[in-house]
Amino acid sequence: MTRSPDEQIATLQEKLRQQEARLRELEESEGRLRAFLESASQGVVAIDPAGKLLLVNAKTEQMFGYSRQELLGAPLEMLLPETLRHLHAKHRQDYFDAPRSRPMGVGMELRGRKKDGSEFPVEISLSFVRESSRQLAVALITDISARKEIETQMQQRQKLESLGVLAGGIAHDFNNLLTGIIGNASLVLGEMGPDHPLYRHVRDVIEAGQQAATLTRQLLAYAGKGQFYIREIEIAPLVREVVGMVRSSVPGSVRIAVDLLEHLPPVSADSGQLQQLFLNMILNAAEAIDGRRGTVWITARSVDSDALSASRLSANGLLPGRYLSIEVKDDGCGMDEATSLRIFDPFFTTKFTGRGLGLAAARGIVEAHHGSIEVTSAPGKGSTFTVLLPAAPPGKHRDTEPEDLSGSGVVLVVDDEEVVRRTAAAALRRYGYLVLSASDGASAIDIVRESGSRLCAVLLDLAMPGMDGAETLGHIKAIAPDVPVLLSSGFGELEAMDRLAGAELAGFLQKPYTAAQLAREVRRVCTKASQHAESGALP
Repeated sequence: MTRSPDEQIATLQEKLRQQEARLRELEESEGRLRAFLESASQGVVAIDPAGKLLLVNAKTEQMFGYSRQELLGAPLEMLLPETLRHLHAKHRQDYFDAPRSRPMGVGMELRGRKKDGSEFPVEISLSFVRESSRQLAVALITDISARKEIETQMQQRQKLESLGVLAGGIAHDFNNLLTGIIGNASLVLGEMGPDHPLYRHVRDVIEAGQQAATLTRQLLAYAGKGQFYIREIEIAPLVREVVGMVRSSVPGSVRIAVDLLEHLPPVSADSGQLQQLFLNMILNAAEAIDGRRGTVWITARSVDSDALSASRLSANGLLPGRYLSIEVKDDGCGMDEATSLRIFDPFFTTKFTGRGLGLAAARGIVEAHHGSIEVTSAPGKGSTFTVLLPAAPPGKHRDTEPEDLSGSGVVLVVDDEEVVRRTAAAALRRYGYLVLSASDGASAIDIVRESGSRLCAVLLDLAMPGMDGAETLGHIKAIAPDVPVLLSSGFGELEAMDRLAGAELAGFLQKPYTAAQLAREVRRVCTKASQHAESGALP
């Protein structure tokens, strides 16, 4: 049956409406797909078997630095390092011969190449699309630079933690050895007069041992198990000592000129930390000269806060008072203003200009001592670093050994190191004490059970194999709660007290120690315990 012309027209109009509706659906679908591609957080590219880029999204442009016009129709290999382009062309052909969806970059290193020539790590996921007339490969590209940086930082942190554990263990064991060296040398020195021909030699042994103890404190601080050992320090001798240490590390073309006034006021500081501070500053100044002939000048003077501007005090958080100003100046390459503003940032370095070694640590040390560090510099005109440290309050004096450190009573020395036990026992006997010794916690507990009423003090090591100092202390206090316990350790006081939080201790004695330091602490705790006993109070 033949349809009328009107019916045919109506049928054609209906088909046209359906096609228009289908076209709108396709356009809407294409718009949604394009919006998805343009907002994707990954780069998306599509290529044909010849490697020609047929589709790229905005993230791809951003990631590689090319415009879309530059990318479309170009070979995919332009986004790869030159050394990988030939090899990748073969892999691409192999993929089109046997296409499948698969991730790339897992367990292997893939790299992309930006327009400026820089390279960066990527991961790629591949999918295969078959069109009516051709085959396409679609790649999702992820820039993993941030993740790689985090992984690198984590690996570095793990290395530092491992080094910290090693450094802490070495420092602890070395402090035990130094206790024997310094303690015995101080006993020998006590038997000599200043006119004895060996007096100076023995004193040198003690001084060298104390310098070694400073190094172990730095190791403990690095390991996070130390603390500042604050005492009054004369800046001039300390700086001269550091200069002597660094001369062999400074090129012969660099002269170090030291101009330090004598009789400067002392500062209250940790000598090991200040040594590290000046070591970093001098080495940086020498490196800034960059192999040429030049000079590093080191000067120190005393200044009052009245001579400093209010803005300078406020900007550096300095309080009114007297300060030591130490300058380290070089005639090296200098820095521009932008570099000077960032020179103390922890992760900033300009090694090519001879800066960047330890300056963030230097600022940390200065600020921990309530001081400030500043830099003035200009390209080609060298740099001047100025450190301000608060002078020690007037009227303070270094501790001097009491005229009489003798005492009486029975002291129990508990330490697993034989050299420490022998040294401590000899020192205490010299000053009038009777000494009992124990090499471990179990033996110490037995002695306390038998002789607790006779003991005036216990010198207890913290780190012992088997039953450590913390567990031993608990048993001692349960048996003889009135006996004062003096804790001793090669670790710092903070580390020791963390392990014995809440424990009742009479004091802490850092290893290594001299015979006089040991006697002073034992006399203090024994005298205090005796006074409490006489008054009827618990110590």
